[in-house]
Amino acid sequence: VKHTDVADFKEDMKEWALFIKDLDRKNKTKSSLVFAQIPRVPAHVWMSGDGPKPTNFQDRSEKVSKINRVIQDVNRKSKLNKNPISFFNDGRRKNAKTGKEEHVWHLFREDKKTEKLHFTDLHRQGMLKRIEKYWLLSCPTS
Repeated sequence: VKHTDVADFKEDMKEWALFIKDLDRKNKTKSSLVFAQIPRVPAHVWMSGDGPKPTNFQDRSEKVSKINRVIQDVNRKSKLNKNPISFFNDGRRKNAKTGKEEHVWHLFREDKKTEKLHFTDLHRQGMLKRIEKYWLLSCPTS
């Protein structure tokens, strides 16, 4: 996210979708392609329930939202799959007491809150299971 240009990212996603459609035409196949939205991790997005925003924290909420809108748009326009995988809500929850969204800190590897970018291995295994389920339910068999 930090070094991603949203316009370049959008063009790359469109090229991938067109590439897959072109392969389908050439090979007379029906492929499935979907891009998962990126989660709003603490290293990029500070939530209202996370407490006061740390000094010098560079909030990339808007950039993450723009990238995810690009992903949604490409998924919708490509019509290659109707059931995208979602990791968008991973690592966050709504606090029942405060009603605010907050990160689930123990799902991330890093110790320092503002550096939490990578999910724990256990959580990533759960993400992999969702990808596997997507493949089994949504992808054509050969």
